[in-house]
Amino acid sequence: MLGQIDLKTMLPFILLAAGGATLFLLRSRLRADAFDQSPQRRAGLGPMDIFIGLLIMMASMALLLPPVAVALGWPEKSEDFTIEQIAWRSFIGQILSMGPAIAYILFRANMTDGGVQALGLLPRKPWRELAAGGLGMLAAIPIVGAVSVIFTFIHALVTQKPSDPIAHDMLRRMMETTEPLAIGLMVASAVILAPIFEEIIFRGLVQTSLQEATNYSQRWLIVLASAGIFCAIHADVAQWQALPGLMALGIILGWLYERHGSLLPCVLLHMLFNIANIGLALLIRKEAAAGAG
Repeated sequence: MLGQIDLKTMLPFILLAAGGATLFLLRSRLRADAFDQSPQRRAGLGPMDIFIGLLIMMASMALLLPPVAVALGWPEKSEDFTIEQIAWRSFIGQILSMGPAIAYILFRANMTDGGVQALGLLPRKPWRELAAGGLGMLAAIPIVGAVSVIFTFIHALVTQKPSDPIAHDMLRRMMETTEPLAIGLMVASAVILAPIFEEIIFRGLVQTSLQEATNYSQRWLIVLASAGIFCAIHADVAQWQALPGLMALGIILGWLYERHGSLLPCVLLHMLFNIANIGLALLIRKEAAAGAG
């Protein structure tokens, strides 16, 4: 069963991950000087902008979402929400929280000549960057898959219970409904809003600000730091065994950003990764329904 993780199911993922990681390492030459020929993004951002941007994101959610919830007649307690209301809250919540933060990022970058362009919002070599995002997905599937399977196995050993194959709250909700509107909102949130908004914030703001603060002298360390923040932000919507996989994904996204100086490959990879997870969730739901029948 998909909910049961054992060594036999782990082995293909581990072998695929080993092959994918080897190809990834050979292709990208992950050395200390791997980014020496990569562009340095001068957007005029610093560590204080990270603090302000993330503060705006959290404050916007806390201040803007409650009035919207009241206006729409949502219940006071989240456990009383319908699936459709949960989908709307996720969709609207992303816009209300990350939208103002992104507006601040663009405002600050616009204060520096060429700062907005330096963030990589506009692709320099679109086809090359799209290809990089697609190739990044080929590396992400085995690497993130293997890390996720290993930690799911560890979780099962520690808890002595079969691990839930779906470790993300939204994907679990998607499996619980057949309402087209709810599914459409969740897909839009995961495939469109999250990849664009999160890449601007975690790669564009966090990674660029830290790189500029260190004058691009610790590029790998900053990639790891931004991946860690990206992982931590998802701790409230994903079970702990899924977080190492998100950390691995964040590292790959950070590498792509440093290598190409563009958010386009990062957004594409993020979109493809979320599409793959949605597809897996729907496949699990289909198999579960067939088994119950």
